[in-house]
Amino acid sequence: MHIYRTLITAALAASVSTSAFALIQDSKAGGALGGSGELFWVVMDQAGERTYTRDLGISLDNFLAAAATGESWSFANDAMLVQFIAGTANPGSLIWNIGALDSTGSGTGNFEKHLSTYRQGATLPTFTNQAVARLDNAADAFIAATNTLGTHPTQANGSNIAIPSDNEAYALGALWGTNFGGNASGFNNGIAIDETASLILIRQASNAFAQRTNPGIVSELKFNTQPYEVSFNGSELKIMPVPEPSTYAMMGVGIAALGFAARRRNKR
Repeated sequence: MHIYRTLITAALAASVSTSAFALIQDSKAGGALGGSGELFWVVMDQAGERTYTRDLGISLDNFLAAAATGESWSFANDAMLVQFIAGTANPGSLIWNIGALDSTGSGTGNFEKHLSTYRQGATLPTFTNQAVARLDNAADAFIAATNTLGTHPTQANGSNIAIPSDNEAYALGALWGTNFGGNASGFNNGIAIDETASLILIRQASNAFAQRTNPGIVSELKFNTQPYEVSFNGSELKIMPVPEPSTYAMMGVGIAALGFAARRRNKR
């Protein structure tokens, strides 16, 4: 079964009860989710200096578990995104990304980890164990500021629009942007409208001080053996695994069979 998350002209009210929290949960170990932060989605209008942030309503750990089982989520409308898109003078200046952070990890040998979008086909970034540990510091501060704006304080899976005067909640500022607030040198997770991205998981290989400068683990997130594709076309955000080649083959057989049946009916 495919995971399919859709934001139709923006997303998330209603039919999903994956989170009972009104605010985007950060990755602090003492938080409501015990270190596993929620997925959040950011759209940035670079020319207009405006940013939009949305709570995607599921923790990183639960998202990864759902990726294994093939569960799905669908979302309703968000007037805040409609307003944001309508106010964008130059759609070509829009970029977006998805983030989620876990400051504790779970299970033996599973330390801090972070989910991010990444351009398809690009070389995977490298991070030391120490760098992975630092990635969530700025993001947690960004989330904390974001949670004071828009519908986050009052609405489950809320959203907001921020401008530079909103300081830390402005996603193009020093705390978020396209590289975890400058904490991921050479890394860019900003994706253009209509560009298809991948999802990557960035993890510590060890949290031992002696191994702090050793490489962490960066891997493309897959469903079975198939990578995920993430895209936003200006009205829909989708996260889904690429169909396996056998799926395309079966579709081809089915289409051929339908064509054969149609020809037989026409001859009659």
